[in-house]
Amino acid sequence: MYTAVILLIVLAFCKQTCGGVLVKGNPIGHQRFPGFMRHLYNQFLSGTAPFSNIVHSNAAIAVNRSTVTFEASFSELGFLQRENLRRARLRLDIPQQNHCNLTGLNIRVMDQKTGQIFGDYVMFPRHSGVNFLILTKSLRKLAAKLKPDTKLKVRITLQNPTTDKNLCSNVVSGLSSEAYLVTNTDEFKTRKRRSTEGISKTFRRNAEGVSQIFRRDTESISRMARSAEVVSKMFRRAASRVCPVCSPSMSRSVSEGMSNIFRRSKRNTPTCIMEDVTVNLTNANSSASIFILPKLFKTGVCRQRQTVPSSNDPMIQALAQAIMTARQTLPASSNSACCLPSKFQKLTVLYFDSMQHVVLRHVNNAKVTSCACSNAT
Repeated sequence: MYTAVILLIVLAFCKQTCGGVLVKGNPIGHQRFPGFMRHLYNQFLSGTAPFSNIVHSNAAIAVNRSTVTFEASFSELGFLQRENLRRARLRLDIPQQNHCNLTGLNIRVMDQKTGQIFGDYVMFPRHSGVNFLILTKSLRKLAAKLKPDTKLKVRITLQNPTTDKNLCSNVVSGLSSEAYLVTNTDEFKTRKRRSTEGISKTFRRNAEGVSQIFRRDTESISRMARSAEVVSKMFRRAASRVCPVCSPSMSRSVSEGMSNIFRRSKRNTPTCIMEDVTVNLTNANSSASIFILPKLFKTGVCRQRQTVPSSNDPMIQALAQAIMTARQTLPASSNSACCLPSKFQKLTVLYFDSMQHVVLRHVNNAKVTSCACSNAT
């Protein structure tokens, strides 16, 4: 019993101090990700954080501290060359201060190996706890000269070291070692892709319009065929009453002709019914990406052979493989070959990348919400 109580106390303490959430069941063992990324994930889902499509959270790989200096190093910043940087922030956790005033901090951003300075800043913390400092300009300078082994160093010192008792003296020495570099990025050629998506949406709308017109015309032909069949029966009955000696071959040929029209119109109506399938991401982990959230999501399937999100990104490749695996659980589709996805929704994914950094990302066109025939077959 005492062991269980001690374990609960340790878990509660870790939840408060570690600031992360434990992820189990992955090939690399148990992983911990920062709790603020879960909060940001929920904001992305609700649409209240549309600043960018991708958020990287790089934890400091090394921290050196003294009574007057705090240094944090960050590595694996290669994504800055593959993505458009929109904003970069340094996330610091300042210790609780009582009976003293927070003093300003001098912050220098530099290349750890060469010592090249990318920017000097002055930060005036407003309160204890989490504070952010914008480093966008420095990160853009770094991205222009980035090498595979480049490491970023952030050095923090007190702005005015003093013995004034009213100023907090342990701000730097008490900084939490869990410092994060949080960057908002978008994929390259965003404008071009958005224009292409606009053309694609226009094509889908036009295709849906053509499909609706085709269905309306087909229904009209079917109604006409049914009406013609009724008229044909009426004609045969009237002919038998008015002209008993007339040959029934005339009315029979008319009836058969109208029946053929009806059958052809029915046969040419395409079949396009969307089926829902649940995609499980808990088993889609690999050495290059580990999914955190969501665990499951639903998407539509129009027919068995259907395109999936494609990219050189290992996470999107793993996502596409999970979608194809889920699709194989469905029986063979009876939909027409023209049945294709017509509406999509983006999927918000929280995951570990190959460098074990936590990434939050929108994946466009990942979920199918509607199917339609773009043309008649």
